[in-house]
Amino acid sequence: AVLIDRTCRTGSWKKISTIDVSHATLGILGLGAIGKNVAKRAQGFDMNVLDYDVFWDEAYAAEHHIPTVGISNHVWDREIPGASDWYAPQDFDHILAIRRQIPSDLHGVRLLIGAETEFAGGKIALTRAHRDELDYVLVPHSHIHMVGLVLPRDRVTDRQVADYLVESFLDLVSRNFATAIAHPFSPVGRTPENVKAITDCISDDAFAHCFSAAREHRAAIELNGSCFAREWNNPDLMRGHERMFSIARDCGVTFTLGS
Repeated sequence: AVLIDRTCRTGSWKKISTIDVSHATLGILGLGAIGKNVAKRAQGFDMNVLDYDVFWDEAYAAEHHIPTVGISNHVWDREIPGASDWYAPQDFDHILAIRRQIPSDLHGVRLLIGAETEFAGGKIALTRAHRDELDYVLVPHSHIHMVGLVLPRDRVTDRQVADYLVESFLDLVSRNFATAIAHPFSPVGRTPENVKAITDCISDDAFAHCFSAAREHRAAIELNGSCFAREWNNPDLMRGHERMFSIARDCGVTFTLGS
């Protein structure tokens, strides 16, 4: 829609082919105000809507016939050393506590229990045994604001950070662990201008290699609106996101939505 709007404003009325979403499956990460409105509009296209949210709105899911809801929170396993002070209290028992709070009568809604863990220092902060107890796992590779924990201290320049993002993405998807890669190639903690400078260092071929690997290993790709909210009204800054996700689409990956 953004591309069509931009093309029309330049005076061009060339037909642009779009993807038919009728009867497709849409995953929504977060059932807040935006997620609820997306779900409502998706039903107009007869889409199968799957959702997850930390705060599950049972009444809304039942009223709007959302058949599957997922609940997740951050986790760092006690068995994996290196947790930060913020992560330390969020162990697997923290995730199990969510499961214990689920009512017995879900009014026909299928409930999934998942988690978002961390990929830091070449290790995933969740054991495979605990992963297998969950319905899905989200794993980011771009929490580079945690220098020393996620981003190596010797990766300083835009090119070095870009190379790290490519290397860590390929390493992560090759482990056949993540259900979805959270906010891929969105370097957390950087300005919009620096985000573009970093992603501009990644070639189309490198993105295609990464997303083809994600498809091969069945790791979905998250579209997280909060990662480019500041760039939304700046076409120059948005082009980097459009380029990346267009390549991901052409590679045939599965997408999920996050907020």
